[in-house]
Amino acid sequence: IPIISIMEETVKKIKQDNLSIVGLLGSDTTLKLQLYQCLLDKNDISCISPKEEENRIITQLILEVMSGKAENKTKNNVLSIIKRMEQQSATVIILGCTEIPLAISQKDVNIKVYDTLQILAESAVDFAVNDDPPMYKNQTQLLPSVDHAALSASP
Repeated sequence: IPIISIMEETVKKIKQDNLSIVGLLGSDTTLKLQLYQCLLDKNDISCISPKEEENRIITQLILEVMSGKAENKTKNNVLSIIKRMEQQSATVIILGCTEIPLAISQKDVNIKVYDTLQILAESAVDFAVNDDPPMYKNQTQLLPSVDHAALSASP
């Protein structure tokens, strides 16, 4: 089974859309480990990250989503962070934590947002529909003792 990287697929999408400056919202771990930032740097894409105090607000939103009750006050604070990133020339905001799109969506902001989980899902479907890896070709040959015609004729 192929492994598709959510970060690599997001960077591919940014490159396809010819974007050079992005804002990044993510979990504390994602930001501290600079998981997206390293890939973005390697692809000559500038990344505007949250300030330390902003990261606490984003983490609060993530925890609220996980508990099932995101507060409007927290959401509005995160929207202010997005606005600051936009004012600093970000052309898209990466929602780099799978919980964030459950609270923040495209309808909440004027700037384009990339839901990384949506990008990953679209990439997986694209791979499944358009790619034909050699390991999956002629799978019936892997099971020569199975009579597929007989199986399909069974009631």
